[in-house]
Amino acid sequence: MDLAPIDQVRLNFSPASLHALNAVIGLMMFGMAIIAGLWGIWHIVSGLTLALLFSRSKLPEPVGAPA
Repeated sequence: MDLAPIDQVRLNFSPASLHALNAVIGLMMFGMAIIAGLWGIWHIVSGLTLALLFSRSKLPEPVGAPA
């Protein structure tokens, strides 16, 4: 398959459509940053919670250990 013809394609955007396109891309990037930030905070909170729970639990006695 020859990709040379696709190199000849040229897209022409009007200034108004470029502003709209930039706004949409900006909103998408902002949304992704918010999700990534909340996901990171969730990992910190859940990790600290699990560490607290595991630090308070007692380990079981090994089998066959002298009493």
